Amino acid sequence: MGKFYFEKDADFGLILDRVISVVGYGNQGRSQALNLRDSGFKVIIGNIKDAYSDQAKKDGFKVYSIAEATKRGNILLILLPDEIAPEVYSREIHQNLKKKDVLCFASGYNITYDYISPPSFIDLILVAPRMGGPAVRETYLRKDGFVSLIGTSQDFSG
Repeated sequence: MGKFYFEKDADFGLILDRVISVVGYGNQGRSQALNLRDSGFKVIIGNIKDAYSDQAKKDGFKVYSIAEATKRGNILLILLPDEIAPEVYSREIHQNLKKKDVLCFASGYNITYDYISPPSFIDLILVAPRMGGPAVRETYLRKDGFVSLIGTSQDFSG
């Protein structure tokens, strides 16, 4: 049986002064970025120039290239489709990772099957809501909780 965590179990002070870069503003990206910002965190968006980046700007976010958002952020939420994440990671993200960054995925596929191999000097975590992005946002706005899988693969920071 898994362990259940609730808001009262979290120490948000650990990340309040950090910049969260949401990479990808699609299905999960938009909802998670809005929820994080509404919860008081500093959030920026990394995306290619397309309709999603236009939406992020309309939603009031600062939008950067993926490489620039990676450089500016300390916590990187990689919310790209699994099939494109490895190429984007190798081209735009890997070389911009800094010591003690946190790399977070919403799907463990690319890590599990070694399509993405992050460096050892970062924290590597999974936060995977068990619902689509729009439901993540709607549930948050109703102030309801929802099930997410969480895990740590690398704990560099301790």
